[in-house]
Amino acid sequence: MGTEQLQQALYSLQERFDSLNWTLYDSAVKGHTDKEYHWPGDETEDILIVVHKSNGVREAFHRHDFFFFNYTYKGNYESLSQAYHNKIEIREGELYAGQPQAGHALFAHDNHETIIIGVLIQKQVFFRFFLPLLSNDSKLFHFFLDPQTTSFTDEFIHFRPQDSCELTHLLEMMVIEYASGRIDTQSILRPLAISFLAYLTREYAAAGKQKEPVRASDKVIAYLNTHFDAASLADASRF
Repeated sequence: MGTEQLQQALYSLQERFDSLNWTLYDSAVKGHTDKEYHWPGDETEDILIVVHKSNGVREAFHRHDFFFFNYTYKGNYESLSQAYHNKIEIREGELYAGQPQAGHALFAHDNHETIIIGVLIQKQVFFRFFLPLLSNDSKLFHFFLDPQTTSFTDEFIHFRPQDSCELTHLLEMMVIEYASGRIDTQSILRPLAISFLAYLTREYAAAGKQKEPVRASDKVIAYLNTHFDAASLADASRF
């Protein structure tokens, strides 16, 4: 894809961002009222591609009634997650995804230029067309299934894909397609979003394996396999 075409599409969606319906509505959550964004685009659209360029303003704490997948295309920012009552730093090249009714707030980022590409998917559309794709990773599958079985949630996915080239390329394709605004744009976006989620599932599984602690029993087995001719119980007990 041409660099100039991509830059024009990014700029177009940045300009379009403020024209979306970002009204904060009252939402009852666990006996109190929070603010919530409803679907900000046309109800006939299943998928929205948004490009948010930071202006350094700290957001109010809020929730969404849709799924979102935010990719930090440029720069860094911080988000307050109610689930853990702390700030999460989200760096360039990292993905931050949330369920419907998950609460968070973006923090200011020291006047550095930060660009976030968001893939927003209506909840029922996600359950109908996209959720079955995630069944290969049980942890990810249950994460996204949770909003259908509970009234609200405070969970997020936050990780850095090992190989972000494909994800970035797919996001750039979706940016260009959505900015074009053609009559068949939603039909084109759906298979691109399916591919995006398939790569996300693969990368999430790979990131999860890396983070899993190595058990002592695994260390013992690995040691015995590589030192079978000279291994002793005393050596194995060191693990």
